[in-house]
Amino acid sequence: MMQQSVIQKTLFSALLISLILGMATASPVFAGPKKKKSSAIKTVWRIPTSQRCVALTFDDGPKPEECTPLLNLLDTYGIRATFFVTGRESEAYPDLLRRISDSDHDIGNHTFNHLNLTKLKSEAVKDEIIKTNEIIYKITGKPTHYFRPPGCQINGRVSKIISQTGMQTILYDVNVVDYTGSDEKTIPTLDQILSQVRPGSIILLHNGGTQTLTNLPLLIEGLQKLGYQCVRLSDILAINHEQPSRHHRPL
Repeated sequence: MMQQSVIQKTLFSALLISLILGMATASPVFAGPKKKKSSAIKTVWRIPTSQRCVALTFDDGPKPEECTPLLNLLDTYGIRATFFVTGRESEAYPDLLRRISDSDHDIGNHTFNHLNLTKLKSEAVKDEIIKTNEIIYKITGKPTHYFRPPGCQINGRVSKIISQTGMQTILYDVNVVDYTGSDEKTIPTLDQILSQVRPGSIILLHNGGTQTLTNLPLLIEGLQKLGYQCVRLSDILAINHEQPSRHHRPL
């Protein structure tokens, strides 16, 4: 009996050791593959902040007829803004781009040819972005980090390509509708524009046409009366580190 008890104890000990060794070497039963954090760069419509500041952004330049008086007007008000320029115009008028840069405005990429990116092949989309980045850097000596697609026409494929180039897509939440050929019925009044503005709003304007130059002083003064300060995109992003709203177009 004693011998049988010893054998049983020996077998039990061996079994216990085997189980312990097996548990030590086996992979955890419930451990699945770790999820990779998304590397996609978020699309920004507005930059939430508690401070009363907004970003004036101007698309399509630098255009020779309008760019100089526009820069003079901004200087008069002591305002720094953000210019989304095309590679084609920048290449044609490098001195204007240098003045934008030397005046301490932000510069963003608005593609080379100002085409609808959703209609282009992926490689062509990438070329439009990279070529313009290279032109901006060659002329100003400064890299650009912001990108706005022409007409704000974008889809999932284009958004992914933009992220792959390391650019931040900047859209807008307030549209002044100052582009040439706009139907007067679709152009909002100053009061309608101001009613849409919130802290951190990104306001879409254009570097072209007399309409912008005529109405911009009214817009700036209207914003100032409401206690808003007009600043660059980089200024708002630096003010606070709140998460920019993604794919959200405020009503």
